[in-house]
Amino acid sequence: MIFHANTYQKAFWTGCFHAFMVLFYSLFITFIWLSVLPFVSQSDIPALMLFLGLFILLLSTGVIAYIIFFAPMKLIVHHQFKAATVLITSTFGWLFVCLCIMLITIFTTI
Repeated sequence: MIFHANTYQKAFWTGCFHAFMVLFYSLFITFIWLSVLPFVSQSDIPALMLFLGLFILLLSTGVIAYIIFFAPMKLIVHHQFKAATVLITSTFGWLFVCLCIMLITIFTTI
């Protein structure tokens, strides 16, 4: 199979899209957790908070793993190893850039 420059550019920008999907999903789950926390912390069942926390953790792990790893694994199955490498590297690179921007923003506002 012949790899064109468009394949790698598409993989690069798909990695950017996946990184922002992970970012927005994490923000969504954070807002849900912060909105549910006052109701759960006041309940008489402390195990409810533990159960909900573990459930959200497992669900989020599965969703984020699907977002990050499904497309590269599909490329690997179709023997497009270089495009899969570009995609996974791009995704983690964009996530690192977002993390750095977030940390710089937090430390400059302190």
